[in-house]
Amino acid sequence: MIKSILAICAVASASAQSNSSNYDAKWSHRGKNIVQLAQSVPDLSELVTALIAGQLTTALSGKGPFTVFAPTNEAFAKLPSKTLASLLDPKNIKQLQDVLTYHVIAGAAVFSKDLKTFQMVKTLEGDELKIAKAGRVIVGTDGAEVTSADNAASNGVVHIINGVLIPPTGPAPGPSPTAPTPAPASGNHLWFRGFTCLQFGNKLCRCGEVDAAPRMPASIFEPQNKAALQRYIDITVKFYSYRFSKTLSKLEVGRCKDTKVYTEGPFGIQGISWAPDALMDPICAEQCHCSYGSYGSAGTAALPYCKDQPDDPKAGKFCSLCGPKYNQPITISLYNGVPNKNGADNDGCRPQDAALCKLGNPWACSAGKCIQDQSGIYTKSGCAERCH
Repeated sequence: MIKSILAICAVASASAQSNSSNYDAKWSHRGKNIVQLAQSVPDLSELVTALIAGQLTTALSGKGPFTVFAPTNEAFAKLPSKTLASLLDPKNIKQLQDVLTYHVIAGAAVFSKDLKTFQMVKTLEGDELKIAKAGRVIVGTDGAEVTSADNAASNGVVHIINGVLIPPTGPAPGPSPTAPTPAPASGNHLWFRGFTCLQFGNKLCRCGEVDAAPRMPASIFEPQNKAALQRYIDITVKFYSYRFSKTLSKLEVGRCKDTKVYTEGPFGIQGISWAPDALMDPICAEQCHCSYGSYGSAGTAALPYCKDQPDDPKAGKFCSLCGPKYNQPITISLYNGVPNKNGADNDGCRPQDAALCKLGNPWACSAGKCIQDQSGIYTKSGCAERCH
């Protein structure tokens, strides 16, 4: 794998030089290569650690040119803790290399001025990457945003982003090699849907849906546990209204096609974290006295990691929801709206979704005050409730 990456980089470098005779002159005034540039930025230290673990520093120190989308330390922290630990495990070096090289375009130094409104580009990993430019630059399918563009290096350019890009094929980051796969839904279904108009950096609306039932114990669907099921729904809807307000409307219970508007699809996004640490950590710690992700190491007293365990419906405790069995990555099914059909507007949006997109500018908490900011993660009401 290492030799093949080095070979691809060498071919890309040779091809770039043959197509541009003044390449050396153009780049010679920039002293640091991409790896050295990353090493000089404190907020890219996790990326540097990953590059070293993936044995990619030599390849990305080569002549290039390369375009690198560099996730910040905060971006890596958003990954489930077990996923990051799995990627950095030496036996999973191939998966780590696939993730890292998915952030690299070989053979071209692509600056922000070179971008079109929308393009698909082939990465060093081999899969194509979506890049959209509409005021800001969005990379990939999960809304990662370029926060610092056009950082020139001697062998290319680095764009710093606020998310880690996951290739369409993975990785397979289960909490442990022996973690069981999710159980069948046993005929139960609990569909959540959400809507976005920022998937491609424009007002094209999309609906994404996922069936939560395969990630839940069958007993929670029994009539006597109706209150526990409703609490699960309420917590999920409230949490995601805070976390993804910048790109996703408030969640609804139901399927995309039930709207009669979002019917074109499905298109899948794989490898999405089912339940992020920020949602599960405090719940699992309080209800089940275990650590879902980073909570145990961050608290005053370490808690054991959550394991699969029987539920206690009579006590209202469903601790199996904290274990690995029901928390594998998921595939979200996406559906497009068809413009001017079935009640959709010119952009393929339901009127209420278009209104959310136009009015839902994100809010951030700064020095105890709520401000409108493109890097924010809250709705206005969500910020007011949480910013102190």
